[in-house]
Amino acid sequence: MLFPFQVGFVRDFRYANRKIYTQSYHAITLNAYGIKRLAVDELEIDPAVPALLLTAKGTRIASDSIPGRETWGIILRTDCLRRSKTPGKVDVRINDTWMSLPVLTPLGPENLPGWQKEMARLRECYLNPIPLNTARLELGIMNILRFIIDCSAGAAIRNTPARELKALLENPDSRRQSLQTLSSRTGYSPEHLRELFRSEFGLSPGAYRNQLRMAEAMECVANSKLSVKEIAYRLGFKHQSHFSLAFRHALGISPREAIAKYRLGKA
Repeated sequence: MLFPFQVGFVRDFRYANRKIYTQSYHAITLNAYGIKRLAVDELEIDPAVPALLLTAKGTRIASDSIPGRETWGIILRTDCLRRSKTPGKVDVRINDTWMSLPVLTPLGPENLPGWQKEMARLRECYLNPIPLNTARLELGIMNILRFIIDCSAGAAIRNTPARELKALLENPDSRRQSLQTLSSRTGYSPEHLRELFRSEFGLSPGAYRNQLRMAEAMECVANSKLSVKEIAYRLGFKHQSHFSLAFRHALGISPREAIAKYRLGKA
């Protein structure tokens, strides 16, 4: 794993609270609303703006909140986070490289409902740690880190051919297009682009597409009423057998077995 971690807990906080303390753990926090004042070390945070916070053990927190507030907290156990010498930053180790990320990632009002639902889903996965939910929990937390990294990079990210292909792979409208077709849209040959993609992201375009498909497959298996055939079609597989083989290779069981074992609200 690029960022090895274990989850200590995932929970929401709804009660009023006023305290100053030194954090004894690493955490990801979603402040939705109800915060009167929040300071993280030397950073005073606008309480009116919903935000994700990434904080390391040893961070000094000053908070004041009202009854009915909504704050979500995830405790992470890892050796890959530390306080930064730069105010407003936290250091994260990805593989063997340390990078600085912002403590604060503001969220627009249009993004808040989606993150509230995501935190609730992660909470359910944490409380029901069957293998499928454990995988979904880990992927969800990695997605939060990816979002923070993307927001931090902003315009500094170069629009490379590999990133252009990555965006195409993440677009649901491109699910049924071959990698050769998608590569041609970037103006590069599939062979050359495959090398560029592997160099920039550490895996092939096909492997990345499969990761995206399996993450969505797990979501469909657990939280939808779709059949195996419908899931395969939704994910862009031409044949159900190809989807079943990829699913078994990734998760160790067939899609039908996973539906029977893990689907919420199944008959």
